[in-house]
Amino acid sequence: MADATAGLQCYRRKGELYGFAVAAAAHLYYGTIVNKNSSGYAKKGANVSGEKALGICETERDNSGGADGAGKAVNVWLDGIFKIQCTGVAITDIGSKVYVVDNQTVQTSAMGSGYVELGEIVGVAATNYADVKINYFA
Repeated sequence: MADATAGLQCYRRKGELYGFAVAAAAHLYYGTIVNKNSSGYAKKGANVSGEKALGICETERDNSGGADGAGKAVNVWLDGIFKIQCTGVAITDIGSKVYVVDNQTVQTSAMGSGYVELGEIVGVAATNYADVKINYFA
């Protein structure tokens, strides 16, 4: 699955919201997965060694032409339950951890040594969509 290039329909339940400075050259879209890079800046979700998944983007923020921070911040839901694309998810996956593939997709198996864990499947929302419980503080 390729990265989203526009805002996504975001299905969300209760969660904490927090602001992060946006990384250089990053364009974050509403409803997509957000990581924190090794310097602490928010960037699009990806399977990159040394990064940590923060949560789900609450506002679109474009820092494509800017430096780290560059006066741009983005709000991110750090916890809650979100409907996220997860190819092949089944009811037997409930309770499984999920790992970031790109800014709109997770999977139940870690990819290589640089996997980025996002949360845990708590339900199957629809074909190829999981209800994922995110808790950055866990």
